[in-house]
Amino acid sequence: MVENRCRVRVLIPLALGLAILLGSFLFSIRRHKEAAIEAELASTLRAVPHAFQNELQSDADTMSAVLRALALNEQVRSAFRSRDRAQLLALVTPVFDQLRAEHHITHFYFSDSLRVNLLRVHQPHVHGDTVDRHTTLTAESTREISHGLEFGPLGTLALRVVMPWYDQEGLIGYVELSEEITHIIPRVCEACDAELFVTVDKQHLYEESWKTRQELLGVRGDWDQFPECVVFAQTLEEIPRSVSDYLPRRQHEHGVAWVSAATADGQRYRGAFLPLRDARGVAIGDLIAMRNVTKELAAANAAALLSSVTWLAVGGILLAFFYVFLGRVERRLVEVNQRLEVLATTDELTGLMNRRAIVARLEEELTRSRREGTPLSLIMMDLDNFKQVNDERGHTVGDAVLKECCRRLTAATRPYDQLGRMGGDEFLLLLPGANQHAALAVAERMRSAIGNESFPRGAGPPFRLTASLGVTEAVDAPSTETILTVADNRLYGAKALGGDRACGLPCS
Repeated sequence: MVENRCRVRVLIPLALGLAILLGSFLFSIRRHKEAAIEAELASTLRAVPHAFQNELQSDADTMSAVLRALALNEQVRSAFRSRDRAQLLALVTPVFDQLRAEHHITHFYFSDSLRVNLLRVHQPHVHGDTVDRHTTLTAESTREISHGLEFGPLGTLALRVVMPWYDQEGLIGYVELSEEITHIIPRVCEACDAELFVTVDKQHLYEESWKTRQELLGVRGDWDQFPECVVFAQTLEEIPRSVSDYLPRRQHEHGVAWVSAATADGQRYRGAFLPLRDARGVAIGDLIAMRNVTKELAAANAAALLSSVTWLAVGGILLAFFYVFLGRVERRLVEVNQRLEVLATTDELTGLMNRRAIVARLEEELTRSRREGTPLSLIMMDLDNFKQVNDERGHTVGDAVLKECCRRLTAATRPYDQLGRMGGDEFLLLLPGANQHAALAVAERMRSAIGNESFPRGAGPPFRLTASLGVTEAVDAPSTETILTVADNRLYGAKALGGDRACGLPCS
């Protein structure tokens, strides 16, 4: 059946196509949003090392300015040159207290020209050791102020600024200020809109010293949290699990490594491990920068959801439209096919079955007769001298005569008999279940119906027509062609005897 098949063949591929387009569209939206997030994240991560270095440089410049101003103080210089530790401590302690309160300075050193420590202002009782840190050695070799990140004896990671101290007589010693970098991390975080974690490899630290450092600074920390590193500073209360899982696998291969993470409260982060280098340029740990992308991902999901709803609504409307439209098309096709079927099997003038249809019906009846063992007869009828009617009265009258013949023949036959027009003025009647004797009786009624009443009514002077009929019973007929030939021969036998008769046997 055309109906429904057409819808299935059109709507299923259409729905699949819309689904594929929706999937491609959502994938494109997702990729676009992901690309935007990645671009913004890349910009943030590029800014983090610069911001970190800028903060270090800013603090280094401040400490350098303090050291230069201190070097100009005659009292301090005099106490230093005379190695009067008590006098020097008394003079610089107020300065150190102010620097610690205002600038987070944690260490203040005075060393002689041989780098032997004269005074630790932050630890006055510790002195006399030779300072051989990289920053001090660099200041010695360059005769300029040097600075950089270095570890202290207690496992502190500090920004150190060392100034070689000269007067008219030459180098008199070295002055150093340093600070823990933990206070810098929140500033970098705010400047770059990123969360930061600072980790240091354990190979650069001693466990006991590091724990002492934690107690002195009053900060929490777990030496055993990770096998290869410790966390020095963090701006998030919780280290995301993905970062925690990744840290044990770093194995000191410092470089940019991307990572995605989520916190317990559902916040989503993306970021990277950036190498943290000391004053020597050696990677000593990681600066882990994480950007919160929860809102961006939520916006991407919302956009995808809105697009899906919109697409589904539009797709649903399109499918509904095509469903209705195709339904109408299908019904129209059914109607057209039925009409074509009628036109293909019906004689346009009389409304009877045409030649092709009546012959096909004969084949069906013949098959059934053989299968059921029932008789089947047929009557071939032709109007006598019908050509004369067309020639003398015109084809319009001839068509009216044929229609009237159809009406009369239908009235003269049984309801289940099947009448068709073979062409021109020739008709074929099938009589299922009738033997030749019964068929001859029907043929006689047909002859009487044609010849006993004049033609046509209301179309000029009335006239009469007669008909010749050939009757045969399909007994052991090998084919429809054979039985039609027999009926046709008997029809022409009737005509040869003058017409207006029915022949059921070969006529001579």
